[in-house]
Amino acid sequence: MRTKFLLLASTIILLVSIAIAAHTITPTSYSTNETIQTTFNISINNTNAEQTANITSVNITLPSTFTFTAGTNGSNATASLFTNASNTLSWTNTTGYIINGSETMLFWFNATASTPGSYNISVSTTNITGSYASNITVEINDTTATTATFGTIPINAYNSSSPNVTFGLKCTDADSSPDTIQLWGNWSGTWTANNTNSSPVNNTFSNISITGLSDGTYKWAIYCNDSASNSDWTNTNRTLIIDTTNPTASASCIPRDLRNGEPTTCTCSGTDATSGVSTRTATSTPNTASLSGTQTYTCIVTDYAGNSASATATYVVTDGGGSSSSSSGDSTTFWTAGTHAVTNEQFQNSFTREISVKQRFKIQINSQDHHVGVTGITATTATIEIASDPQTATLSIGDERKFEVTDDNYYDIFVKLNSITNNKANITIKSINELITEQSIIEEKTKENTAIEYNNTATTPSSKTYLWTTGIIVAIVIVVILIIYPKKKKSKK
Repeated sequence: MRTKFLLLASTIILLVSIAIAAHTITPTSYSTNETIQTTFNISINNTNAEQTANITSVNITLPSTFTFTAGTNGSNATASLFTNASNTLSWTNTTGYIINGSETMLFWFNATASTPGSYNISVSTTNITGSYASNITVEINDTTATTATFGTIPINAYNSSSPNVTFGLKCTDADSSPDTIQLWGNWSGTWTANNTNSSPVNNTFSNISITGLSDGTYKWAIYCNDSASNSDWTNTNRTLIIDTTNPTASASCIPRDLRNGEPTTCTCSGTDATSGVSTRTATSTPNTASLSGTQTYTCIVTDYAGNSASATATYVVTDGGGSSSSSSGDSTTFWTAGTHAVTNEQFQNSFTREISVKQRFKIQINSQDHHVGVTGITATTATIEIASDPQTATLSIGDERKFEVTDDNYYDIFVKLNSITNNKANITIKSINELITEQSIIEEKTKENTAIEYNNTATTPSSKTYLWTTGIIVAIVIVVILIIYPKKKKSKK
């Protein structure tokens, strides 16, 4: 009984040792890069010394993300047949053996891994005692850089009226490993990362919000860094403008006091320190012939961030009939002295000519016809009308004036009264494009008031002037009488 037990135990130990030590695989691990073709050279040592335990087949199974390179397989076990099916490489010899007892043979092939990660290559051998399997660990390194991408918010050069902004960001990485997404910007004058978001990449956008930004212009970009230390910046920086302040608006009407039928020129202007003025919207200036009393002109200015401000100006229309110098409008029946067409080149370079009352120049601005004419002349002043939307101004000799006719808050026409000779005004006109400001409005108004006052003084003599004139005439008469009278007395003798 004891002898049988010892024999059974020996048999079990022998079989276990055969099963455990059927083969030895080297190497047991590999490390290579993604998308790079790698040569795998595997040695297999048959640890069974018994002739009946010779290895008759070797199977090497690759992970599904590996691609075997056809024609690169080989082995120094010459008596073998190679086949490949479903990523399993097989060397077999059904009539003999591939590896005999205690012999080491080499098996090699090329393969490429497409996706980073940790994988196992399975190696199995078969002999008379059965099949035995081992794994070779393969680490595929991530060498593909992650891609940083702007989201749809905010767009480049975005103007925000809020100090709180949400940014859309995305990092794209082939291996779907956790990525670090950072929003960078010159938030306080120097480039810093404002926030960090780490999450698995499945080509989805992340949102990072910033609050409490001050008014100003900022640059921002996106930085991505994956677990393999591959990194990427967005190709360009984007601009963000924070503007929480309303613009300034200004409205004025010149002249402010007028009679029925007389025109007034109302101007809508505004400024914005951060994002700039986007639009200026104003109420139209109607024909004053049917108006009386105080009228209101409203100007609304909106900046590019959507902030807005408004201002109003008033002008007073007195019921008393229109004046002959400003009621002509664009009627051709008034301009009986003729219309002279000025070429675009002449208008651009400056054009000078003498014209009389009821004579005008025809010019073009933005393909639209406009006129500059003289409606009245005194010894020292000329009244100028700009049409088609009539504007009038009184100019003293040497005066320069600017007029806006295209509703874009820029002066378009320059007019200068050079001289007045023989009841004709020598006038220079020129095309300009100058921004209308509060200061320029004041200057134009001051010139108008000065010219009108000077004209009134020149054409309305004071009582002292009459006295001086009368005295001079009387003195002249007395001198003539004193000279003539003695001569007559002598002739009588």
